[in-house]
Amino acid sequence: MVLRAHFLAKASRLPIAAPARPSAGTLEHARAAFAARSWREATDAFAVAASSAPLRADDHGRRAAAAFLVGDDATCERAWDDAYRAAVEAGDRSTAARCAWWIAFCLLLRGQMAQASGWLTRSRRLVGGAGVDCAASGYLLIPELLGVLEADPVVAHDLAVRAIDIGSRLDDGDLRAFGLLGRGQALIA
Repeated sequence: MVLRAHFLAKASRLPIAAPARPSAGTLEHARAAFAARSWREATDAFAVAASSAPLRADDHGRRAAAAFLVGDDATCERAWDDAYRAAVEAGDRSTAARCAWWIAFCLLLRGQMAQASGWLTRSRRLVGGAGVDCAASGYLLIPELLGVLEADPVVAHDLAVRAIDIGSRLDDGDLRAFGLLGRGQALIA
């Protein structure tokens, strides 16, 4: 529930993009529902919009966040996958890497470790090939941090601080939040 509350707070701060296609009334409706924090309505409207025309990665990301907030994990995962594919098609490796991380995160929450590991590997490859500093490089520190938390809280703390620094430098509130949560866990471990 704490994680869903974090997403609720984060989703209220997501920028609402200008419509990509002015005639796409359903997409405009989905974005408006998202902006109004009508999560179920946004989830449903984005699904309709996605079935009628390709969406951009950021709209799929909104669809994923809204689905997560109403507890529709399957739609959330599918929307992140669609966001990943849209980013790959657009040649945006850093966004694709971030989306791959979110897919892995959703799978980890559902206990699907093998599939999550595959998506984490994909995210790492994209970060390595992106040639730019991107938020996904910080997100990838989170599973590493969790893996060493009990055995070596000092290392976990250092990883958390790195994640916070990357999130701050790139203005990624989610990454900063994950880093701060990890730092807190390391301090009490």
